[in-house]
Amino acid sequence: MLRKDLHALLGGGNAQSGITSVSGTTDVLLFATQSGELFGYSDGWDGPFFFYTGEGQVGDQQMNRGNAAVLHHKRKGRTLRLFSEVGETSTSAKIVKYEGAFEVDDDAPWARADALDRNKEIRSVIVFRLSPVGHVPAPRSRPAKPVPAAPAVQEVPLEEHAGDTFQTSGSEPTEAERREAKLVQSYRAWLEGAGHTVCRQKIKPEGLGVTIYTDLFDLTTMDLVEAKGSLSRQHIRMALGQLLDYGRFVKHVTRTVLLPERPADELIALLHAFEIDCVFPDKQLGFMRVSAPANRPAHA
Repeated sequence: MLRKDLHALLGGGNAQSGITSVSGTTDVLLFATQSGELFGYSDGWDGPFFFYTGEGQVGDQQMNRGNAAVLHHKRKGRTLRLFSEVGETSTSAKIVKYEGAFEVDDDAPWARADALDRNKEIRSVIVFRLSPVGHVPAPRSRPAKPVPAAPAVQEVPLEEHAGDTFQTSGSEPTEAERREAKLVQSYRAWLEGAGHTVCRQKIKPEGLGVTIYTDLFDLTTMDLVEAKGSLSRQHIRMALGQLLDYGRFVKHVTRTVLLPERPADELIALLHAFEIDCVFPDKQLGFMRVSAPANRPAHA
């Protein structure tokens, strides 16, 4: 059904909003769109739950307006009716499919996740965890499976990159991102030339429908690596934070920030304060590592 025809049939609702109410009814309509993947998130089934990202295209999403209507729908005596966008016509009219009535999960109704906004700035979004009211089968492409009791970590090829919220997926990469990708591939080739085996670690935190990826993981040395294409303090601080986050889930021996050049000594000291090494290209050695004091071998 065309979305515009749905609103005409119901007699109301904002045809441009992801969350909208219909006057004169107790229905709150939710529209799960495909365009969210352009901003680092996607709505969909994960086990018995449907994870739905709230409204707000710029900046951190707030628990107000449509988002508050979803969260408090039981107390207000309202019904959530979910529609999935399944395509569009040649004139860009949206085609939607009714998934059924849903309710927010009592134990964990929502959580925060990172995603890009309309301006490609990283921000915090609201992700609702919804349960179907009655039997609503999950789509065949995303079959229902038990929710893991602990964060799931999986080794994947370096090429797998879907869902990384720190990249502008689906759009033209920035210059820093291009440098970063080239740097990772160069370091990979150097490690493999030395007989190392590398991959990425795919991390799925418990109870939240998002997936995060490490930039590189050296299976030979158990080194957890985050790359940045810039030497700026902002990028190095971001890499530090990402490594501290990933390190909670991934078993590792060392953590390393991979950079295009040697950064300022003061920024190396910042990384060393958290026992994080720094690696950068070197014309003679290929790559040079500046190890944190706690990570240096006893004979070094």
